[in-house]
Amino acid sequence: MSLEVQFNSLNIGPTAGPSNSSTGSSRHTDRHQPGQEPPPRYLFRVACPASDGQTDTQWVKSKAQYLRDLERDHRDDRPGVQVAGPEDLLHREDREATAQSLIDHLRWRRPEDDNLVSWTSSFLFVAQHVMRRRKGNQQRLEDISVLVVDTAEFPTGTFTREMNLARPLREYNNDLSNFCNLENTACRKYPPAHYYNGEYLSHGALHVQGKCTTVTARDLFDAGLRTLRPDLELDDHSSSAGLAKEICRMRQAYYHFGYSQNTTTDEQYAAIHNIANLFGRRFYLPMVANLLGLMPCLLGGPLLETSVEQLFPVDKVNYQEKVEPHLRPVTLQNMHPFVPAHLPEVAQVKHISRLISCRIAIGESMSKYSREAQGPSH
Repeated sequence: MSLEVQFNSLNIGPTAGPSNSSTGSSRHTDRHQPGQEPPPRYLFRVACPASDGQTDTQWVKSKAQYLRDLERDHRDDRPGVQVAGPEDLLHREDREATAQSLIDHLRWRRPEDDNLVSWTSSFLFVAQHVMRRRKGNQQRLEDISVLVVDTAEFPTGTFTREMNLARPLREYNNDLSNFCNLENTACRKYPPAHYYNGEYLSHGALHVQGKCTTVTARDLFDAGLRTLRPDLELDDHSSSAGLAKEICRMRQAYYHFGYSQNTTTDEQYAAIHNIANLFGRRFYLPMVANLLGLMPCLLGGPLLETSVEQLFPVDKVNYQEKVEPHLRPVTLQNMHPFVPAHLPEVAQVKHISRLISCRIAIGESMSKYSREAQGPSH
């Protein structure tokens, strides 16, 4: 596929104001183009007052789009004055300039004309990014928010993996070429963990109202996030290790028995339930999967199946009283149709979502049989 065809197929063009293609049809069964991996069903974004652009439950805007909208609003009372929209990165003719803009965003250089927005499918990355915001940017936990969005509610091409843009442009920029190598670069200090974090990108402004929810970092920790990963050093004010190495350090638990746990405590079960509840019924099951995937368990190990069995009991009383009120099994569909290499925490979530789906199917059958056996209520 040529560079031009690939860019056109992404279909995430410019936004002249606070609207975009996401305001069209709300459900999209074919959400990716041939030759591209489909995006994960759920993507996360961490935001705080120090973040560029805008992130709330109505709009997610790039830095360039947000500044453009602010300038436009300030000029509303001046007839005849127009404000140019942010430049569309994907349709520039100058590929070197496009490559430079892309790597500036990926390296967090924060240029004024940055029209991209970053997302992640890794809740491990979310947890460490929260810590980075708290330590490096001196942000309070109550001022840091975690937003999760359902990508199935957006048109095809709204979200794309960063490598889908970076690889065709790597020949135009040495720094971008080096970035592409991260996908297969192992961390020497914490092997076999890799530096790659599977970033996803959107463009301009996204109308996310009704397609997302947000929770503060304070609420996450109060509900027991650190119970799931005690190695989230909440009281450590040193940020010298760096975000990438800290994530590699925490990935050790997926590969090495000595770093992983061999049992799940009642306190951890309670934390999973309490945190997932913060995101609401729509996101409850996906968050259970992500929170279980965050725990330091060996990849595909037996502890995962045991934990799912404990969280989703299938005896009729516990199932009906504790589980059914939270169930929306459809929310687990297509959670991770594609998992990039070297993202063990995401591969773990994909495995867990399948375990949960199977467990719910068994429970639903038993619950239905129980209700039928009891006969009609009076």
